[in-house]
Amino acid sequence: MRTFETVTPGQSDQYLSQAIARLETHLGLYLHRFLQRGLQLDIAVWDVSSSANELGEEVDHIAVEALDPFGYKVPGSKGYPRQFTAPVEGIGDMRLTAHIWPAKSKQAGFRQIGALAERQGFYFYRNDRLVQAGGWNGLRNPEGHLVLARVAVDLPAHGNSVLSLDVKKERVTVTPAFTLGVDKAVTSAGNTFHQYLSDAEAAYRDGSRRTEIVRKPVTPPGKGLDPKVKRVIKEELPEKGGEEPITFTWAALPRDRFFELDRENNAVILNKDFREDFNDGRRGGANDAPVTKTLLYLLLEDCFGLGRWERSRQDRVDYWNTILLASAEAHRARRTQTFS
Repeated sequence: MRTFETVTPGQSDQYLSQAIARLETHLGLYLHRFLQRGLQLDIAVWDVSSSANELGEEVDHIAVEALDPFGYKVPGSKGYPRQFTAPVEGIGDMRLTAHIWPAKSKQAGFRQIGALAERQGFYFYRNDRLVQAGGWNGLRNPEGHLVLARVAVDLPAHGNSVLSLDVKKERVTVTPAFTLGVDKAVTSAGNTFHQYLSDAEAAYRDGSRRTEIVRKPVTPPGKGLDPKVKRVIKEELPEKGGEEPITFTWAALPRDRFFELDRENNAVILNKDFREDFNDGRRGGANDAPVTKTLLYLLLEDCFGLGRWERSRQDRVDYWNTILLASAEAHRARRTQTFS
């Protein structure tokens, strides 16, 4: 965060949101094997100007989730993933795990880790840490019809003259011995690596011919909504370009209001009088009450980013508020009966 002091006044929230998203993606991707095994990483944001406390006040807290570049639910081609053995001179037999993603996947592990053309190819791991996410390392050039092809490779534990890391440990340098070995790679059933590339291309072409339902773009969710929920929303719905994310916060409101809209700042404000009810009596964090906030996001998303505010839309917000207020009161009454 070395350039934070140079951020234009009023743009700090947007700057922080983008910086956190980049950090969360990087950690989630490169450490995904550790996170899947139980490693816990958190990104916390503290406002040192809002409190007399030297440490300030925690205003956001994000748990980093694994971003698996091979985390599809169903493979894009029957029989995959497949294990190939490549005879690499100077190393011996190397195992290559070849994957084919389903075409047009919206999952975060496919879409949200960078340009698709750059993410095809080899994924090298060193001691389970991802050190290279995509690229063919001289085997071939990136091609649009191979964007579904990804190959996991674990670097040998012992030193060798064939595979080495660059100075930043962000890229693997290979000698021709590696690419020659990959050219000769086969499965135990005799399938060749060239057949794998043909299968990946066929999956892409078959997927391109399918008619896709185009979903309406939405204003992205922002602070206050659980990162897991935000990630799924990004997987399922395209985002409107240039729109400030919709944030969620609790504040004091009149008792006849469950929520209010701050359209100028793209914020949904919830009545903090009900916060304890939606957190089972516990103190809520910045991303609390995920179901309530998600439902409000889906309900209210199209109320932001508009020019003229129509009376019919205001009427809709008013009766939503009335109905939700009755629901919150009913929730409180049931909760009170449970603990009485």
